[in-house]
Amino acid sequence: LLALRRQVDAALTRLSGERVFEQFQQRLGGQWRVAMIVSLCESAFGVAPGSILNHRRPDALVQARHAAMWLARQFTSESTTTIGAMLGQRDHSTVLYGVKSCHERMEAYPAYKATVLELAEAAQKMFEEGKEVQA
Repeated sequence: LLALRRQVDAALTRLSGERVFEQFQQRLGGQWRVAMIVSLCESAFGVAPGSILNHRRPDALVQARHAAMWLARQFTSESTTTIGAMLGQRDHSTVLYGVKSCHERMEAYPAYKATVLELAEAAQKMFEEGKEVQA
């Protein structure tokens, strides 16, 4: 009986956690997607968590930041102003430049393109598998 009670409690805790997470996602809408994309890009490009948001410009960081901007435009309906605000208080024109630069770098460097497209596939899968609730 005690083991059954623990299983029920664990299931209820998990359901409560999932409901809280769903409400969190609904409140944040596309901003939640941008945050997840930033996390994916930081991991894929090997940059420190949160570093995409700072204003340093080493090449690896710029590549990761531009990829995050490109993916945010692909997977959210957020404006470039909102994306810029979420990526370290950047101007909307900076986001437009980052998207353009990412596209140009993908055309010029197949390895970069492969990385960004793998990130796009991972984001698509993550958003479709129910880890995200449509706002």
